[in-house]
Amino acid sequence: MSALEIVMLVGFASGAALHLYITWLIARREDRWGPEPAFIALGLTLGLWHAASLLAALFRILGVPDGHVLLRASDTFVFASLAFLPATLTHAHAAFLGWRDDYERFSRSAVRVFTFIGYSPLVLLPFSLSRLWTASYESPVDRMGAWLIAFSIWHVAVLFQAAIVDKFLRRYFTDPRERDFFDRLAMALVVIAVSYLAVYPGGLRQMPSLGPWLEVLVQLASIAPTTIVAYYIFRYNLYKLVIQRSLAYALLAGIAAVVYVFVVRTFDQFLVAQFNVRPGVIEAIGVVCMVLVAWPVRRAMDRSVRHLFVTEIGHYRTVVEQISTESHSFSQLRELLPYVESIVTEALGVDAVRIRLAQSDGEGETDEAESRAFAALWHEMVRDRLDFAEDGPKLAALGAQAAWGCGATTS
Repeated sequence: MSALEIVMLVGFASGAALHLYITWLIARREDRWGPEPAFIALGLTLGLWHAASLLAALFRILGVPDGHVLLRASDTFVFASLAFLPATLTHAHAAFLGWRDDYERFSRSAVRVFTFIGYSPLVLLPFSLSRLWTASYESPVDRMGAWLIAFSIWHVAVLFQAAIVDKFLRRYFTDPRERDFFDRLAMALVVIAVSYLAVYPGGLRQMPSLGPWLEVLVQLASIAPTTIVAYYIFRYNLYKLVIQRSLAYALLAGIAAVVYVFVVRTFDQFLVAQFNVRPGVIEAIGVVCMVLVAWPVRRAMDRSVRHLFVTEIGHYRTVVEQISTESHSFSQLRELLPYVESIVTEALGVDAVRIRLAQSDGEGETDEAESRAFAALWHEMVRDRLDFAEDGPKLAALGAQAAWGCGATTS
């Protein structure tokens, strides 16, 4: 098995797992919001495309004859899911932009129109896929011919459009982390679009030796923006999606399997063929070495995971120490709250933090409108069993970006 085939199998398997896992996280959210169906459609499209590409590559590596029904079926799923990618990408960006804009400049009707335009080219999909089932079998990319050129133009145009929307979306956010997220996402989409143009319409895939590598890397490029999303979910709990540490351990297990199958066993077979070494000896030694290395690697991964949250842990300790030191100076909780607000505001680097006791129902508040807005927000969180709210109209009434409720999930 060649290095290119190993990259294909590992890359497509990782891409399928990553996209389907994040899609599952979005689908299981308890607090529902506007663009979720569009994100689920995009995640399923990418996950199924990587899974179908994995099967197609596996069938070719195993020597399935050209024209076999397994190859034709896997190629059909590859190109069908790939055809849905520009449509679902347009759908996801239009839905999120409209929701984030509260459907003011981008109304629900405009979102529906953009979504319809994005899906409309799919009416030609059955005609293009039928070419894969003709009597003579060719490489799917060569068989598509003019259809591939038309699809490339559509695909690249949608990628550039999505990058522009991402750059536009950053103006809706004040948090530097979220603005940086959209910047990186837009850059990744532009790089993918340019690479796609160079490899397919530009003909770089036909270069000897280097061409197949470029083609596979472009096919796996969709993992890059999804990896950015996964990093921000893991690092900042983006939109309240929690990636379990077990995912990192699963990735480590996958790497160990690849090392065993394609390094240890291959090296063992090479020594048997070249030096007549007893079969299985080197393989056993390799397995022992992998077991010995597994514990230090796991500890290194734990340290790297903890390192991601060093800043937050430092903020937490600073706030707790300062509040503990000064709390004895205040006789009542209401007197302590303004001090806590100032400490938390300084530690987090935000514009302002407000802490309000739900039980007070406005007692002692000088601004009745603000008190009513606080009460409305709290009752909504209790009703919907939320401990976190973000970017809703009741938050806008308070001029706030997010709210956390202690005990909001209990009635």
